[in-house]
Amino acid sequence: MLPPFVVYRTSRTDEARFETICDSLGQRLDDFWKTAPIPYRAQNAGEYEIPRLTLRDDVAPERSGFAAHIA
Repeated sequence: MLPPFVVYRTSRTDEARFETICDSLGQRLDDFWKTAPIPYRAQNAGEYEIPRLTLRDDVAPERSGFAAHIA
C-alpha cells in the first residue's frame, strides 16, 4: 500500500489550486514505481489472531495505534 495522496478543502479549490493539485498528482503518478510502499504486517503471516484479525499481544507490545501494524 502506498502513502495516500490527500487533497484538503476540495470544495474551496480555485483554478490555480486545481492546477497545482493536478501537477502534484501527475508527479506522484510519474514516481509511482519509485515510491516505497508502507510496510504493513501481512494479515496471514501469523502476527494476527484469526478470525478476529487483531494483532497478537506479543507482537510490537511497545507500539500502539497504527504504528503497531507497521513491520
